[in-house]
Amino acid sequence: MEIKKILEKIPLRGSFENVLFWGVLFFCFLAAIASTIFTAIEDLGGLAIAYTALISLYFVILGVVAFATGKNQACYTAMCFAINTFIVPPMFFICGAFDSGMPFYCLTAILVTSLITNFKTRTAMLIYSVILNVGIFFYDWFHPDMSPTLEPLDGIVDQAVSFVFMAILMFTIVSYLLKAYSRERHDKDEVIAKLDFLSSHDPLTGLYNRRSFIEVVRNKVLVSPAGYYLLMFDIDFFKRINDNFSHIFGDQVLASIGKLAQETCSDDGEMAVRYGGEEFILLLRSENYNKAMVKAEIFRNNVSALKFDEQPNVHVNISGGLVDCYNPEFINYDKLLTVADERLYTAKSNGRNQIVGKK
Repeated sequence: MEIKKILEKIPLRGSFENVLFWGVLFFCFLAAIASTIFTAIEDLGGLAIAYTALISLYFVILGVVAFATGKNQACYTAMCFAINTFIVPPMFFICGAFDSGMPFYCLTAILVTSLITNFKTRTAMLIYSVILNVGIFFYDWFHPDMSPTLEPLDGIVDQAVSFVFMAILMFTIVSYLLKAYSRERHDKDEVIAKLDFLSSHDPLTGLYNRRSFIEVVRNKVLVSPAGYYLLMFDIDFFKRINDNFSHIFGDQVLASIGKLAQETCSDDGEMAVRYGGEEFILLLRSENYNKAMVKAEIFRNNVSALKFDEQPNVHVNISGGLVDCYNPEFINYDKLLTVADERLYTAKSNGRNQIVGKK
C-alpha cells in the first residue's frame, strides 16, 4: 500500500521521457537514502556514511538543475554516467564488495542505464557500464584489501537486505514505468479517438459532417438506394436569431436541433448531418415515400415545439425538401443534392415552415 501511495505522488503526466526521468531520479534518491541508513546501522565506517549521504545530495542537486533548465534527458544521461562512474564503483569497495550486497546495486545501475531513451547513448552507456562493472569485479579479486572485510553474518545480512531492497526498488520502477506508459498510451488513444470523431463529425452539434455524408451517399446509398429518403432543411430566418439574440444563442439553437435530428435518425442506416451553417440533412429509412414524409413532418413539428430557457418567446421553424433516393434520375450525388436543394428553396418561396416533396 505504501508503494502505491508513493506512485500516486509521482507525476504521471507530460512526455514519457520526462516522467521516466523524474520517476527514476526519485527512486534512486530513495535508494541513496536507504543506503546511508543501512551503512550507518551496519557500522561500515564514517567514509561510507559520508559518501552515501553525498550521493543523496547529488540526486537532489540534479533534480534542481533539471527543474531549472528543463533538460531532463541530458540530466538523465548525466545521472546514469554518475551512477556507473562515481557512485556504484567507489561504493562497491567502500561497502564491502562481494561480501556485501553491492553486486545487486551494480545490476540496478545496468537497469537504470538501459532506460536511456536515445538508442545510441543507451548502447554506449550500457557497454561502458558492463565493462566498468566487470573491471571492478576482477580488480577486487586481485586486490581484496581494497574493501573492508565483513563478518560472515554481517555479510549475509547486508546481502539479504540489499537483495530485498533492490528487488522492491526494481519492481516499483518497472511498475511505475508501466503505469506511466499505460497512462500516456491511454491519453494518446483519447486524442486519436477525438481527432477521428472530429474528422467525421461537426463539433458543435455532434452530427456527421459533409465529408462523411458524401462518402455514405456515394458508397452506400447510390449503390443500393431502395428505402432511402433524403431531407435537406435549414432554419428559417436564422440570421435574425443571431443578430437579435447573439451567436451564442444561435449555437444553442443549432445544438438543440442537432440533438433532435440525432433522436429522429434512430433506425439502422439513417444519419443526421450538419451540411453547413444552418443547413442540415436527414438521411431517412422508410417503407415508402408517404411514411418518409410523415417522419419528416413529425420532425418539423418537433423543431417548432422546441423551447429555450434563455429566450422562452423564441420559436424556431425549418423549411425542407424531401427526395426519394431510389429515383432513377439520381445517377450521382450532385443530382440528388440539387433536387433536394431546389425543393428546399421552393419551401421557402411558398412561405417557409414546411416540407416540399415530389409533385
